Amino acid sequence: MSSHYFVPIVIQHCDNHILVWFFTGPSPQLTYAFLNFVAVLVIACPCALGLATPTAIIVGTGKGAEHGILIRSAYTLERAHKINACYWTRRHFNSGETRSDGYHRHSRLYK
Repeated sequence: MSSHYFVPIVIQHCDNHILVWFFTGPSPQLTYAFLNFVAVLVIACPCALGLATPTAIIVGTGKGAEHGILIRSAYTLERAHKINACYWTRRHFNSGETRSDGYHRHSRLYK
């Protein structure tokens, strides 16, 4: 029964935030207004937390893809915080062909 009152109050509070930030916030107003709307919703409403984790995983995979890193699964992304060194290899291509000669060569070691 408490959700009957709680959710409309949270939504009203979010609406107030979006209006205040849109009319009095710094430029770009719409961006800050939407950012604060989402922040209040995620913090105040426990059901929104069910959306926060999948969203973070999607954003993490997308950012990795932008930098050329393909992430196999969400579990792999969750375990990535334990990595303290990476050894990058790359396949060398034969003269202009698209197929690899199959030999890996050392590229870089990051610590």
